[in-house]
Amino acid sequence: MSDAPTPASTTRPGTTIEPGTTGHPVSTAIIRLGIVLFAAGLIAIVISFAAPVFHTHLSTYFYFAAMLCPLGMIIGVVGALASGRRQRA
Repeated sequence: MSDAPTPASTTRPGTTIEPGTTGHPVSTAIIRLGIVLFAAGLIAIVISFAAPVFHTHLSTYFYFAAMLCPLGMIIGVVGALASGRRQRA
């Protein structure tokens, strides 16, 4: 494969993106928030499965922290859909 850029004549109309352009700042922030919440929830899930191994008792709030995983997934998907919709418009 060549590293040469694709000529503009072979791309679909309306799909050109200027170099150095990133996504919309709001949708990018939403995606990052979703990633952070998903990671926090995933860590809480892993620790909740490891807690019986170390014979520790976790508080109820810690189990609620595990709910951040699906919440982060939903927020990330919404942000990605919003980013894709803005790119097409």
